[in-house]
Amino acid sequence: MNRKGREGEAAAVKYLERNGYKVVERNFHCRRGEVDIIVRKNEELVFVEVKNWDALTIDSIEHSLNSLKKQRIIGTANYFIHCHPELKESRIRFDLIFIHGELSEIDHIENAFNGVN
Repeated sequence: MNRKGREGEAAAVKYLERNGYKVVERNFHCRRGEVDIIVRKNEELVFVEVKNWDALTIDSIEHSLNSLKKQRIIGTANYFIHCHPELKESRIRFDLIFIHGELSEIDHIENAFNGVN
């Protein structure tokens, strides 16, 4: 991951923590893919994809979350839950965080997509 990506994820973690989320895991990798940040808030387990872009448009959102990317995130989330059976009863959510500008503008899209393949 490049410096800009690391800084964007760090800014996203700070944002999430300020908003009551507890970080469970960062940069979880498996054969199926990767999830940038996994957090908990109340009874929800949230899988977060972070994008750190200079320009943010509707086309950017659609490009960043194509069906293949969604499938990889969902598959990775399923594997993570398989590895952590204590989290199996959590409600699952998939969010997007877009960071633009000088890490100062953060758009958090909750329930960006559902976990049904």
